[in-house]
Amino acid sequence: PWLAALVCLLLAGGMTIWGMVHYDQRVATHYTLETEKDASGRLVFLSDLHYPTGMTSQKLTKLVKELKKEHPDAYILGGDIVDEYTTAPQAREAFKILGQLDRTAPVFYVPGNHDDQEEGILPPVYTAQELDDMIESAGIRILRDDTVTVGDFELSGRDDYRQHKKDRKAADGLVTDTEKYDVVIDHQPVQSEKVREAGADLMLSGHTHNGQLWPFGYLIHLHPKMDMVSGIRQEDGFTQITSDGIGGWGFAARTAGNSEYVVVDVVPETNTGQKAASR
Repeated sequence: PWLAALVCLLLAGGMTIWGMVHYDQRVATHYTLETEKDASGRLVFLSDLHYPTGMTSQKLTKLVKELKKEHPDAYILGGDIVDEYTTAPQAREAFKILGQLDRTAPVFYVPGNHDDQEEGILPPVYTAQELDDMIESAGIRILRDDTVTVGDFELSGRDDYRQHKKDRKAADGLVTDTEKYDVVIDHQPVQSEKVREAGADLMLSGHTHNGQLWPFGYLIHLHPKMDMVSGIRQEDGFTQITSDGIGGWGFAARTAGNSEYVVVDVVPETNTGQKAASR
């Protein structure tokens, strides 16, 4: 029995150490999407930072330098940038550093379920309005059931499903200009069929962390509301992408998926008919 216990302990310790190292190995995941529309451009999508879990200001500054090299038309912060464990100075610090991206391209923020401390599991240390003020003072525009046009893109950010699923604006009320390449950003990968029916070309989400810690990813796949746990799915001209997230909640360890940000290139359709390439 002691030998079996020792082996289990060594395996658990080894996986924990590997998970901590893997968590810090952040990568860019690239997708190229072809469209029949007269549209082209690049978007960078970053979600689930959960600052400062496993992330110092120095590491975040280094990440921002990498993100600047992508030269997109827009940066999208897809929710859970902070969470219930984040102090007010830490939240202010995170958005101030991320706001430096606006020297390269406009930066937009879409709410996540952990960002709003007033709806969290711990007593809040700042209000929802104070969080909005931090974000906007950093030069970041909030898209909360709101739509903006950037180049050939129409970007629509939805309010978070968990917090406001009963009163958030319907997808068909957000997608207004189908001549543009319509992108709907929803922190949680839910109601994708409604988004497709509204005429959107692309839906971007995070939230799942692809399980973050094995074997919890299997439980997420069983969640009845989650339409797309990780990666890309395409059907009838509609693309859904769910990022594994750049960080994680609770523990600075990852044994499922990758710590990633997503780069989406939209290009005119060629005669190959191929709709997506490269991950």
